Amino acid sequence: MPIVKLKQILFGPESTLSRLSASVASHEALLIRVRRVLPEPITRHCIAVSVDGDMLVIVTDSASWATQLRFHEQTVLSDLATDKPFKGIRRLSVRVRMGRDTPATEIDLHPDNKISTQGRNIINSCANSITDKPLSNALRRLARYASGKSDQPE
Repeated sequence: MPIVKLKQILFGPESTLSRLSASVASHEALLIRVRRVLPEPITRHCIAVSVDGDMLVIVTDSASWATQLRFHEQTVLSDLATDKPFKGIRRLSVRVRMGRDTPATEIDLHPDNKISTQGRNIINSCANSITDKPLSNALRRLARYASGKSDQPE
Protein backbone atom coordinates (compact mmCIF):
# COMPACT_ATOMS: atom_id res chain seq x y z
CA MET A 1 0.00 0.00 0.00
CA PRO A 2 1.47 3.38 -0.99
CA ILE A 3 2.19 5.99 1.66
CA VAL A 4 -0.06 9.03 1.37
CA LYS A 5 0.76 12.29 3.10
CA LEU A 6 -1.77 13.64 5.58
CA LYS A 7 -1.69 17.01 3.81
CA GLN A 8 -2.85 15.32 0.58
CA ILE A 9 -5.65 13.46 2.40
CA LEU A 10 -6.94 16.60 4.11
CA PHE A 11 -6.32 19.25 1.47
CA GLY A 12 -6.01 17.40 -1.86
CA PRO A 13 -8.52 18.16 -4.65
CA GLU A 14 -10.48 14.94 -3.99
CA SER A 15 -10.36 15.07 -0.19
CA THR A 16 -13.44 15.03 1.99
CA LEU A 17 -12.38 18.36 3.44
CA SER A 18 -12.17 19.90 -0.04
CA ARG A 19 -15.61 18.57 -0.97
CA LEU A 20 -17.10 19.86 2.30
CA SER A 21 -15.48 23.24 1.79
CA ALA A 22 -16.91 23.47 -1.75
CA SER A 23 -20.35 22.49 -0.46
CA VAL A 24 -20.24 25.13 2.28
CA ALA A 25 -19.17 27.79 -0.25
CA SER A 26 -22.03 26.77 -2.55
CA HIS A 27 -24.62 26.97 0.24
CA GLU A 28 -23.22 30.33 1.37
CA ALA A 29 -23.56 31.69 -2.18
CA LEU A 30 -27.20 30.52 -2.31
CA LEU A 31 -27.86 32.15 1.06
CA ILE A 32 -26.43 35.47 -0.16
CA ARG A 33 -28.63 35.37 -3.27
CA VAL A 34 -31.77 34.59 -1.27
CA ARG A 35 -31.03 37.33 1.28
CA ARG A 36 -30.86 39.87 -1.57
CA VAL A 37 -34.56 39.37 -2.38
CA LEU A 38 -35.81 39.27 1.21
CA PRO A 39 -37.09 42.31 3.10
CA GLU A 40 -34.43 43.73 5.44
CA PRO A 41 -35.68 42.56 8.83
CA ILE A 42 -36.04 38.97 7.60
CA THR A 43 -32.53 38.74 6.11
CA ARG A 44 -30.89 38.74 9.53
CA HIS A 45 -32.99 35.75 10.60
CA CYS A 46 -32.49 33.64 7.47
CA ILE A 47 -29.64 31.33 8.49
CA ALA A 48 -29.45 28.62 5.82
CA VAL A 49 -30.70 27.80 2.32
CA SER A 50 -30.73 24.67 0.18
CA VAL A 51 -32.37 23.48 -3.01
CA ASP A 52 -34.11 20.11 -3.03
CA GLY A 53 -35.46 19.34 -6.49
CA ASP A 54 -38.09 21.99 -7.26
CA MET A 55 -38.21 23.18 -3.66
CA LEU A 56 -36.24 25.98 -2.04
CA VAL A 57 -35.66 25.30 1.67
CA ILE A 58 -35.00 28.32 3.88
CA VAL A 59 -34.12 27.94 7.55
CA THR A 60 -34.88 30.75 10.01
CA ASP A 61 -33.90 31.22 13.63
CA SER A 62 -37.42 31.56 15.02
CA ALA A 63 -41.01 30.65 14.26
CA SER A 64 -42.11 34.28 14.09
CA TRP A 65 -39.61 35.04 11.31
CA ALA A 66 -40.58 31.83 9.52
CA THR A 67 -44.17 33.10 9.48
CA GLN A 68 -43.05 36.43 8.03
CA LEU A 69 -41.04 34.62 5.38
CA ARG A 70 -44.00 32.43 4.40
CA PHE A 71 -46.02 35.61 3.89
CA HIS A 72 -43.45 36.67 1.25
CA GLU A 73 -43.33 33.26 -0.48
CA GLN A 74 -44.65 34.33 -3.90
CA THR A 75 -42.42 37.41 -4.02
CA VAL A 76 -39.34 35.37 -3.11
CA LEU A 77 -40.10 32.69 -5.70
CA SER A 78 -40.82 35.19 -8.48
CA ASP A 79 -37.73 37.31 -7.68
CA LEU A 80 -35.48 34.24 -7.73
CA ALA A 81 -37.06 32.65 -10.83
CA THR A 82 -34.62 34.40 -13.19
CA ASP A 83 -31.53 33.51 -11.15
CA LYS A 84 -29.76 30.45 -12.62
CA PRO A 85 -29.41 28.31 -9.46
CA PHE A 86 -33.11 28.79 -8.74
CA LYS A 87 -34.60 28.00 -12.17
CA GLY A 88 -37.23 25.32 -11.82
CA ILE A 89 -37.99 26.19 -8.20
CA ARG A 90 -41.77 26.06 -7.71
CA ARG A 91 -42.15 25.61 -3.98
CA LEU A 92 -40.81 27.14 -0.79
CA SER A 93 -40.32 25.27 2.47
CA VAL A 94 -39.55 27.31 5.55
CA ARG A 95 -38.07 25.57 8.57
CA VAL A 96 -37.09 26.75 12.03
CA ARG A 97 -33.81 25.83 13.62
CA MET A 98 -34.07 25.90 17.37
CA GLY A 99 -30.65 25.52 18.90
CA ARG A 100 -27.89 27.08 20.88
CA ASP A 101 -28.22 30.35 18.96
CA THR A 102 -31.92 30.65 19.79
CA PRO A 103 -32.62 33.45 22.27
CA ALA A 104 -33.67 32.15 25.67
CA THR A 105 -36.89 34.15 25.44
CA GLU A 106 -38.08 31.76 22.72
CA ILE A 107 -37.49 28.60 24.76
CA ASP A 108 -39.90 27.56 27.48
CA LEU A 109 -37.49 26.99 30.37
CA HIS A 110 -40.04 26.28 33.13
CA PRO A 111 -37.89 27.74 35.92
CA ASP A 112 -40.45 26.77 38.58
CA ASN A 113 -40.01 23.00 38.10
CA LYS A 114 -38.96 21.33 41.34
CA ILE A 115 -37.93 17.79 42.15
CA SER A 116 -39.18 15.67 44.99
CA THR A 117 -37.24 15.01 48.18
CA GLN A 118 -36.68 11.46 46.94
CA GLY A 119 -35.23 12.79 43.67
CA ARG A 120 -32.96 15.15 45.58
CA ASN A 121 -31.77 12.27 47.78
CA ILE A 122 -31.00 10.10 44.74
CA ILE A 123 -28.97 12.88 43.10
CA ASN A 124 -27.09 13.53 46.36
CA SER A 125 -26.42 9.81 46.80
CA CYS A 126 -25.03 9.68 43.29
CA ALA A 127 -22.88 12.75 44.01
CA ASN A 128 -21.52 11.09 47.16
CA SER A 129 -20.47 7.98 45.22
CA ILE A 130 -18.56 9.86 42.50
CA THR A 131 -14.84 10.48 42.95
CA ASP A 132 -14.73 13.24 40.32
CA LYS A 133 -14.94 16.33 42.57
CA PRO A 134 -16.26 18.84 39.95
CA LEU A 135 -18.98 16.40 38.82
CA SER A 136 -19.90 15.59 42.40
CA ASN A 137 -20.21 19.31 43.23
CA ALA A 138 -22.29 19.93 40.11
CA LEU A 139 -24.73 17.17 41.10
CA ARG A 140 -25.05 18.63 44.59
CA ARG A 141 -25.79 22.07 43.12
CA LEU A 142 -28.39 20.49 40.83
CA ALA A 143 -30.10 18.83 43.78
CA ARG A 144 -30.17 22.10 45.72
CA TYR A 145 -31.36 24.20 42.76
CA ALA A 146 -34.02 21.75 41.55
CA SER A 147 -35.43 21.42 45.06
CA GLY A 148 -35.78 25.18 45.38
CA LYS A 149 -32.94 25.62 47.85
CA SER A 150 -30.15 28.17 47.49
CA ASP A 151 -27.25 27.50 45.11
CA GLN A 152 -24.77 28.48 47.83
CA PRO A 153 -22.25 25.80 48.91
CA GLU A 154 -23.19 23.88 51.99
